Amino acid sequence: MMRIGKLRISEQHKRKGRLSVPEQSPAKIPPLLVRGKDAAQACGLSVSTWYSLMAEGKIPPSLKLGKARLWRVDVLRKWTEKNCVSIEKFEALIAEEVASAR
Repeated sequence: MMRIGKLRISEQHKRKGRLSVPEQSPAKIPPLLVRGKDAAQACGLSVSTWYSLMAEGKIPPSLKLGKARLWRVDVLRKWTEKNCVSIEKFEALIAEEVASAR
């Protein structure tokens, strides 16, 4: 098989004058929910620190899906954009944003 740019030409198709187009992989969808390990890494914390902060109620709430504990990526992003403020202050800021959007 011979490559020309993104096209592959097999010897058989070359003889017949036909080209084959390579299969394209589907686009990756970014995750909407992440586990604690990934949430901690995204926030620059160790996993043990992340779970300690969770026990103290200092990080955004998680969801329980089966046995997995997951965090919403959009909520983590907003929380970090607000400089990781206390959860009480974060919830108040979100409530203000919702109220002003109406």
